[in-house]
Amino acid sequence: MRQISASSFAVTARTFGAAWIALTVAMGVCTSAIAQDAAKDATRAARISVTIYEMRSSVAEVPARAATDMFTTALVKTRKFRVLERQRIGEGVARERELNAQGVTTGDAATKKVKGAGVIFEATISEVTVGKSTNETGFAFGGLQLSGGSASDGLGIDVRVLDASTGEVLDAVNVRKTLKATTNSVAGVGALVDNLLARSGKSTGGFTPDVGSKSSEREGIDEVLRALIGDAVQQLSSRSGDWELE
Repeated sequence: MRQISASSFAVTARTFGAAWIALTVAMGVCTSAIAQDAAKDATRAARISVTIYEMRSSVAEVPARAATDMFTTALVKTRKFRVLERQRIGEGVARERELNAQGVTTGDAATKKVKGAGVIFEATISEVTVGKSTNETGFAFGGLQLSGGSASDGLGIDVRVLDASTGEVLDAVNVRKTLKATTNSVAGVGALVDNLLARSGKSTGGFTPDVGSKSSEREGIDEVLRALIGDAVQQLSSRSGDWELE
């Protein structure tokens, strides 16, 4: 019988051990990948299918269609909802399905039903309070006039959550934001120069140029609207677990 040396046995054992470790690691990686995929599928299945038709806006500076696009984008970014297109379904989805029905494209999109929504959001840009608060200050010295002021307007959004199966109002949120504006002005520089010259017995003979400036700054309504919608959607996302759907 052939004798196996101790050194050969040790090499064989190490090789077997390394192979076993590699196999164990590979199985662990595969198991982890499968578990992660299963978790992703479960999370996706648990997400509520939602949609929003065109928002309503009573504010001239806020087009309803643009606000709807912002709202849809905010919903998608939460990763909590399965967002279904409805506002422009006739522009994209319907055209693609039509091409598929004509045999122009591959796949079977034309034979499948469009996914239905479990929840419908109805949102309204509900208020702009002009001149919600104002503040003005002024200072005059030797003909020089300095003034400044600030003002704030209010902008709001109301959102209702509807069960698409029953029409029941499941929830509602409202959010308000402030649009801030500031103004500053300087005038009477020429008058100040004349007064200072007069104190020293001099004069420009009425030819002193006057200098004045006025500036104003107001928060962009687009920026405030995005923040307004973002806050509303975050509230909806955090409360969605309490919605009892039929």
